[in-house]
Amino acid sequence: MIILLGIYTIKRYSKPLNNLIFSFNALKDGKYKKIEPHNYGEEFQEMVIVYNNTIERLKKEYNDLEEAADIDSLTGAYNRRAFNKFLSTLKQEMSNCGLGRVGALLLDIDNFKKLNDTSGHLAGDNVLKNLAEIMKSSAGDRSVFRFGGDEFAVVIRNISDERLLSIAEAIRLKCEETLNGCTVSIGAAKFPKDTYSIDKLIDFADKALYISKKSRNKVTIFVK
Repeated sequence: MIILLGIYTIKRYSKPLNNLIFSFNALKDGKYKKIEPHNYGEEFQEMVIVYNNTIERLKKEYNDLEEAADIDSLTGAYNRRAFNKFLSTLKQEMSNCGLGRVGALLLDIDNFKKLNDTSGHLAGDNVLKNLAEIMKSSAGDRSVFRFGGDEFAVVIRNISDERLLSIAEAIRLKCEETLNGCTVSIGAAKFPKDTYSIDKLIDFADKALYISKKSRNKVTIFVK
């Protein structure tokens, strides 16, 4: 009887304990998977609750850190890292035939170097912050990316050609009114109207931006 009782006890407790240990070890690999409480006896319920609560906190902290790593600290816009991740997502959707229309705007601040040289970098920082707010209010927070310096991008899903041009013009006009004497030049391109390649979409928007920069304070739509 003693032997049978010992075997029963080992089976009853060793497997749940091993599962808990395995689950805790999995956290080191970033695997935040909850444990189903009904798979454990009453004596393990408190441990399972503590584990699951820990998982929730870790997932939130991880997501917060991931989000922070994708945000430009000065402007609050998404950064180049986030932009590259977003493009990868678009490419994956395109390969799965699940990508609809996409509009891309590339922006550059006119006379930004002159402003920094004459008014100082603090004035330049304020212009960058204001520009980011103008773009976010016009295109949505999740559509605005800062490449670095005074270069920005706006990428919008499911947008008509007319709406894309309207947003670009709204950004340009608002900047003309409020950016401390600076204006913006904007280049625009559209998927799939202009290209079936996400990389070329950005390249075509950049080519249109180059044309806008020649005269400044202008929106140019890419034309093949």
